[in-house]
Amino acid sequence: MPPGRSNPQLRLPTRRAVLGQEFSRRTPLGVVEKPLALGYNESIRRAFKEGTMATYIMLSSLTDEGAKTIRKKPERIKEVNRELEKWGVKVVSQFATLGPYDFVNVVEAPDNATVARVSAELASRGSIKITTLAAIPIDDFIQSLK
Repeated sequence: MPPGRSNPQLRLPTRRAVLGQEFSRRTPLGVVEKPLALGYNESIRRAFKEGTMATYIMLSSLTDEGAKTIRKKPERIKEVNRELEKWGVKVVSQFATLGPYDFVNVVEAPDNATVARVSAELASRGSIKITTLAAIPIDDFIQSLK
């Protein structure tokens, strides 16, 4: 298989709506894409309502500036979580960790674009460095191998 190509056996079935017409589509991460005809906020509201949120793992490391901020104001962590909700990303679980990452966050978002936008927004503040991973539920992954 050429580099950069995904294994077709690992693709998960998804549904995609474009201009109100739905059709089946397989993507490597099994992410449900929202209709282009809907406004951005409407597509987020629909994803929350329909339960079509994808799961992501956000690994984050504080910069020196970020460490100073939470040292002075620890509740800032919860404030950022509320900001994420406004942007369409739901924090499912959050852990402070020891090791190369300061926090491990399990979040849900309607699509890759939403979580990428949030990651970029947070990183642009200069207080945190983020690595975001798309997560596939294990049952879906096992099913894709059959």
